[in-house]
Amino acid sequence: MPALIAAFAADRPDEVAIVDARGSTTWREVDDRVARLRDALLGLGLRTGSTVLLMTGNERAAIEVILACMHTGLLVVPVNAHWVADEVAYVLEDTGAEAVIASDARLDVARKAMAAAGSSPVLVVVSDQDHPGAERYDDLIARSDPATEEERFGGPMFYTSGTTGRPKGVRSRLNAIGGPATDWKVIAEGIGQGIGISGPGSTLLLTGPIYHSVQWVYSFGTLLNGSTVVVQ
Repeated sequence: MPALIAAFAADRPDEVAIVDARGSTTWREVDDRVARLRDALLGLGLRTGSTVLLMTGNERAAIEVILACMHTGLLVVPVNAHWVADEVAYVLEDTGAEAVIASDARLDVARKAMAAAGSSPVLVVVSDQDHPGAERYDDLIARSDPATEEERFGGPMFYTSGTTGRPKGVRSRLNAIGGPATDWKVIAEGIGQGIGISGPGSTLLLTGPIYHSVQWVYSFGTLLNGSTVVVQ
C-alpha cells in the first residue's frame, strides 16, 4: 500500500478520494491504482531519478501519476497545456525524460515534440482508444501488480512561464529525490494547516490547472491529509 495514502485506504476504503468530470475514485481504488502504476513505471525501465513528462488536463489520472512518482523516486514534470511542440521538445531535451504520459487532446503535440527533439521516451496515452506506438494507461495499470520495491521520495518539478527566454525547471531543496517517501507527510501537514483545509470530511475544489505549482500544492497538501479533491 502506498505509504502516503495507506491509512485512508485502510480506515475509509469506500469513501471518495478524487472526483473529476468522468467519475470518482475511492481511497481503496486510488491505493490499488497507484500501487500498480508504480509497478508499471518500474516495468518501463524507470528508476530513482528518472523523469516523466505529464501532458494531461485536470483529471484523476494526473493525480494518480503524480502520486505514483512521489512514491517511486521519480521526477514528474506537469507540462503547461498551452505549450506547442517546440516548447515541449525543449523540455524533453532539458529533462532527458524517459516517459511521456499524455491525454488524447495532447497526444499529437507529444508526438511532434518527440520527433523534434529526436527523443524516444516511452509514450503512454490516457484514452479509451488504442493509439499505435503508445501504451494505453488503463491497460498498463490493469496488467501490473502492486509494486513491492522500496518507496523513494519523488515528486514534481515545475517550469517557469519563460517570459525571459526559455522556461526553466525549478526545484526546491525540500524535494530532493531518493529519500523516504513519507517525508511528504510532514510537508503536507504544514500545507493543510496553513490553508485550513485538512483531514476527513473536508473537500478541496481544484479549479486552476494542475500543471501550476500553486494548484498542485493546494491539491496535494490536502489530499495527503485525507481530504477529498474535486478536479474541475
